[in-house]
Amino acid sequence: MTPEANLEILLEDFLRLGIPGCALTVCHKGREIFSCEKGYADVSTKRPFRRSDVIRLFSNTKVFTVVTLMTLFERGTFLLNDPLAKYLPEFEDIRVGCLSGNNSWTLRKPETPLRIRDCLTMSSGIPYNTCIDGRFANIIHAALDTALQNLYQSGSFTCREFTKAIAQVPLLFDPGTSFAYGYSLDIIGALIEVLTDMNLEAYLQRAVLDPLGLKDTGFWMHPERAEKLIPLYEPSGLPNPVLEGPLQNLSMFMSGGGGLLSTLDDLTRFGSMLSTGGTLDGIRILGRKTIDLMRMSHLNTAQMHAFDLTKQTGWSFLEGYGYGLGVWTLLDPCAAGSSATPGQFGWNGAAGTCLFIDPAEQLSIAYAQQVLPNNYVCACQPRIVNAAYSLL
Repeated sequence: MTPEANLEILLEDFLRLGIPGCALTVCHKGREIFSCEKGYADVSTKRPFRRSDVIRLFSNTKVFTVVTLMTLFERGTFLLNDPLAKYLPEFEDIRVGCLSGNNSWTLRKPETPLRIRDCLTMSSGIPYNTCIDGRFANIIHAALDTALQNLYQSGSFTCREFTKAIAQVPLLFDPGTSFAYGYSLDIIGALIEVLTDMNLEAYLQRAVLDPLGLKDTGFWMHPERAEKLIPLYEPSGLPNPVLEGPLQNLSMFMSGGGGLLSTLDDLTRFGSMLSTGGTLDGIRILGRKTIDLMRMSHLNTAQMHAFDLTKQTGWSFLEGYGYGLGVWTLLDPCAAGSSATPGQFGWNGAAGTCLFIDPAEQLSIAYAQQVLPNNYVCACQPRIVNAAYSLL
């Protein structure tokens, strides 16, 4: 059986897991070598899943945000070790929350400055306001949730208003001393706005989307594309109205950490560009060495220990991986049980979209589905990688 046939069978197996529809593309040296679509985009109407359909990227947005920021890095606009407060002064007087011996929380000044690097490596101390079974992990998560709920109740708000609300909440730890997945890339979105004097989508459009011809990627649902939006489904096959994301221009906030809408077509071109040294069809977005910097593991020993703990609590698919600038990066293929190359990088989204980029092989893999919660990523992602590499 051919590798292509194996990939098609694999996608059919995903449908049997409970995924209504999915699609996969693989590119090598800038040329598409595999494409397949399976199942339904809309179960109620039996509309087939198409790579041109609009999907919610959720955290796959982070890769776009980091690439956008790094176009400014190449101009010398900022340095990774710059204090964040140099550009966003609301972070000048941040505090760290500390649990004292009598089980109460106190606040103190951070022992290390909050740098741009810390946001890119999720070592800022700013988590998500995660709530599990109706309970927050600690008082910091709860305070963050309160601040954001107040912000959302106010209606429309900007990226900068978002960061000002975040800056009022104590950090989980001193910047640069641990790892906590959270709102750091949303803060980077606001940083991009300050550095460019443009809103995030406008600069993203100028620096990345327009040059690559990514016409269906953006933060808002344009009316002419509304019929192409794939519903978000639960594993049961029922539509999931929760976490739909910003589909209409009702707010000025653009989430650099999770707000983009796109298509598999656009995600494919974006990934192919990164796998071929930052240039596609003669259009240069980033330099090869900048991409190499992104995909290096930037975590120190303490940060890596915290990152490894996440693999025991839902991120088992990242065994063997480290973390670079807003992306996973493969360190140990043996530990990952993967045929991928060390230095392969990318990220995924809450609804199960995945992007894998391997500059050494000039290979990129883009996968789309729309299932939340339980997006089956631990089952699907490693299998996608191993099957796709068999094409080489």
